[in-house]
Amino acid sequence: MSGGRGGQGGRSGAVYIKHKTIIKTEKVRRLSTSLVVFVALSFTLLLLIELFIVDFTKSDFLQESRSYDDEGQKWETPRPLPYSGLRTSGSESIVAGTNFRKRIISKQVELQQLIRNISEGISRHPIVQQMAAAKNMHKYSEQPRFKVEHKYSSKGLDGVWQPVNGTKHKFYVYSAFYDDREVPLVRVIAATKTKKADKVWCKLYYKDHQPIIVPAGVNPVRENWNLNYSASFITCLLTNKSTNTSLEAPLSLSVVAKLNLAVSNHLSVHYYDQGMVGTNETNLGVCVKPIHFEYNKTVQLIQFIELNKLLGASSFTFYNSSMSEEVSCVLNHYIEQGTVQLLSWDLNIQSQKEIRTEGLFAALNDCLYRNMNSFKYLLLIDFDEFVIPNQESNLLDMIHNLQQRTLIQAGKPIPPSHVSSYSFQNVFFYLGWSDDTSLTSNSYLTALTKTKRKEKFHPPKQRSKERFKKLRKIVVNVIFA
Repeated sequence: MSGGRGGQGGRSGAVYIKHKTIIKTEKVRRLSTSLVVFVALSFTLLLLIELFIVDFTKSDFLQESRSYDDEGQKWETPRPLPYSGLRTSGSESIVAGTNFRKRIISKQVELQQLIRNISEGISRHPIVQQMAAAKNMHKYSEQPRFKVEHKYSSKGLDGVWQPVNGTKHKFYVYSAFYDDREVPLVRVIAATKTKKADKVWCKLYYKDHQPIIVPAGVNPVRENWNLNYSASFITCLLTNKSTNTSLEAPLSLSVVAKLNLAVSNHLSVHYYDQGMVGTNETNLGVCVKPIHFEYNKTVQLIQFIELNKLLGASSFTFYNSSMSEEVSCVLNHYIEQGTVQLLSWDLNIQSQKEIRTEGLFAALNDCLYRNMNSFKYLLLIDFDEFVIPNQESNLLDMIHNLQQRTLIQAGKPIPPSHVSSYSFQNVFFYLGWSDDTSLTSNSYLTALTKTKRKEKFHPPKQRSKERFKKLRKIVVNVIFA
């Protein structure tokens, strides 16, 4: 079930203010013209000074060559300056050479000061300052952000976007999880270039011995709209190739691009002490993509949480990019109850232009791995979407019913034990249609007032959503919208 096309921020499209764009473009054009004029004047002045120096040098050299040429010989080229170490025939040439050198140095100082004045004048221009600020926004500092000592290496950060120093392109890491289900490795939730990402290494920290550095793999999530950046997995294989043995799970790690640079990130590793063991409890958690666009639909948020609780969900994981104060207050209430887990989401990659929708697949995969040992099932939906059972009274009973069936895929039977996820077809309940007031007159409670829907469901893989049976899923990359 879907509550219309609104989503978090509504799907009405962006509004572009052309007037401001034109003004900004005109300012940039004027600034470019000024820069060209300044550069031209600088080079012209440089040329004039050079011509003056060459002419003056030639005159002094010829005069000096005649003054100390005792034999009356004529030189086709000027003789070297007396102060260069050659012997001269008198003190006059030494004085002339010294004065000439002083004048040259004086002109050089004047020229350098002129260039500095021009540069400072340009740098003070407001548009130049804006351009410099935008350029420095993504410039990684080579100064160490963290001082990591292996004796205290277990204290890494979690749920915070941290940069990787020394890369050609933007490269951020968010969280790390020890995965021992197949080949022992650490999976790092990251965001970087979709194609030709920078080569990186994993620096593994332990409590009782020195760090170990292993090569890392970079694997982008395929649902990226062919944008330049994508949610990605960094995989750190815990294998000693020389002995063909497995390394122990690290307490924390850093992702580095250059081994001679100080680390700029430090991630604590989930499940380092137990691995991914799953849970025997039959429970359901909910994951939602990052909250963004100053989300302020407070009543709809309460409706989303309470209705899913009635349907069997016991916990919700949210990611905060931006929200209103009222929404923040509501979520604090649920956090105090232990119902909601709210994580920071400050990814410095431009949404929809550089990466798909706030890097949503990084958030959904983080939610999958973060809750791996706590929940048997996870439901990945948006605030305007609900999965409604047709026969059972709640979602857990519906899943139990599905697990008793042998599914057919491509004409072949699939036993329930081999199923890692379920995909649900979508249908719209349009918000523009008239309200059903038989249950409530509160138009904000769309789950109760919007009871009419389109007759036909969307075909599979069109606006479909997945629910995950936990321990078998490796990556979330198949939400179709």
